[in-house]
Amino acid sequence: MQVLVIDNNRDLAWFGAPDLTAHVAASGPVTVHVRRGPNEDLPVSPRGFDAIVISGSKTSCLSDEPWVEKFDQFLRSAMTLKIPMLGICYGHQSIARVLGGKAVLGRSAVPEVGWTEIESLKSEPLFAGLPHRFHSFSSHFEEVKTLPIQMKNFAKSQNCAHQAASIPELGIYTLQFHPERSLVEGDKSIQARWSEGMREGLFGRGKGAQLFKPEVGEKIFANFISYAQGFKK
Repeated sequence: MQVLVIDNNRDLAWFGAPDLTAHVAASGPVTVHVRRGPNEDLPVSPRGFDAIVISGSKTSCLSDEPWVEKFDQFLRSAMTLKIPMLGICYGHQSIARVLGGKAVLGRSAVPEVGWTEIESLKSEPLFAGLPHRFHSFSSHFEEVKTLPIQMKNFAKSQNCAHQAASIPELGIYTLQFHPERSLVEGDKSIQARWSEGMREGLFGRGKGAQLFKPEVGEKIFANFISYAQGFKK
């Protein structure tokens, strides 16, 4: 199975999306290909890939940077070919932008950084094996304010109404939170924001060891790869 990971990270230390790539590689018999959106390094076509996973980014989902339109066009092509996709954070917002334009996006009333409680609203294959409520890492100051009609919401948190969505006919799942983030990196991010003076919207400081469950990310990525393998175009 050929899986494309689109790395949209802007920090040099995260180039290659190592946490995301490791989860995808461990999720089944897959060959992972990593290409960078901000470097305009995407393949000419998504044809030939069995699934696509899209990373987060410090890029604003409202940005008009030159690479963004090329990235969006790549996503449109993947949708036309009905290639299963999993969009995470910026990936979630980008899929919504492609379908509904920038009008569906905006600043979060309350940003979320830290170990956020996610509440599942209905049964979905992506969350198979997970409890009705679980914690995962969030890091966003923008969000999907209104879901495009094609996207079906299936999870929320206290401050974000659209934590997960699906487009069943296209084999697409999107997540506002970061199931790939490790305990160490999550706690490091929380402490960095605390040191910068952030207080509102900072969750789970000092509680990562209690709230973080590695099986959350493991199950989500394994479920997606399994779903993509069985998806009928």
